[in-house]
Amino acid sequence: NTSTASYFHWGHTVHDSALMDSRKGFYHSDSRDLYLFDEVVLHDSTAWLYTDTLLYNTNTSLAQFISATSIVSDSSTVYSEDGTYNTSSHEAASFKASRLTDRQKWMTADTLYFNDRTEYGRAFGHVVIVDTLNKVVCRGNEGLTSQDERMSFVTDSALIIYIDSVGDSLFLHADRIFAYNDDNREFSAARAYRNVRLFRNDAQMMCDSLSYSAPDSLMSLYHNPVVWYEDYQCTADTIHCFFDSSGMRLIKLRSNVFTIERVDSEKYSQVKGRNADVYLKSSEPLYADILGSARMVYYVLDEKQGWVEPADSTGEAIKMTTRSLLGVNAGMGSDMRIY
Repeated sequence: NTSTASYFHWGHTVHDSALMDSRKGFYHSDSRDLYLFDEVVLHDSTAWLYTDTLLYNTNTSLAQFISATSIVSDSSTVYSEDGTYNTSSHEAASFKASRLTDRQKWMTADTLYFNDRTEYGRAFGHVVIVDTLNKVVCRGNEGLTSQDERMSFVTDSALIIYIDSVGDSLFLHADRIFAYNDDNREFSAARAYRNVRLFRNDAQMMCDSLSYSAPDSLMSLYHNPVVWYEDYQCTADTIHCFFDSSGMRLIKLRSNVFTIERVDSEKYSQVKGRNADVYLKSSEPLYADILGSARMVYYVLDEKQGWVEPADSTGEAIKMTTRSLLGVNAGMGSDMRIY
């Protein structure tokens, strides 16, 4: 008696809900291992698996592969060159060249786990999650994506790059970052925690935690927030930044407001108050309302523009702005508007 069955010109195998086809196959009844070679196709209730070489165990329902493999379901595709797929749990594991494509989103990593039934994936090592529909890129050394929760998460050197509607890029660093989509799969919100750093072309920000609402174009900074733009630095207990297509349009500072503007290497205009609203146009400050316990020290400058000729005849004249100090103003009151 032999414990091995084989075929060499196409075969079809059925195990529970799993159907398998290949050009060649060997089955060992002692170990319950089925070896399949050449144009292997495995199909269960949720996915199709395509590869060249497959080891399938009928006890564990676990399929193992070590060559280029695609696992395709209705909404996602997992590509791997070394991994496993369980036909009972519908979970795929990839340990080489791991890539998950899910509609307009894809994820790569050193190691990847994904369940095509729950649409839940987790990744480790050099994680990159790209949402091409919403122009969002997430990077980190650990990440997950969940379609049920409409959420992606990255941690360990986490970074999100978001390209807004006018083509400007926003770079967000933190220990942990969550990105959310709405029911239409459009980017709706982001939250970041611990050691948050944010960079835009018109501002830089720092805080301990941050939330961003895409529909409202609102960014809120909590726990020791700082905002820098041009020569200004703003601090408060909480800072809310509102954006439009031209950049920042309003900054709301709440509790313990302190704002400084660099005049030169030794002089700084300063504003202090309970709350403040700073109004901007195209990210340029228009005026600020200081609301409660207002204090101000402001240096008055005379700015003149002129042309400076080059040292030799090969260069072009350079337009320069010169500043001269006219005086300093100080003021205090319950409320104050500063232009």
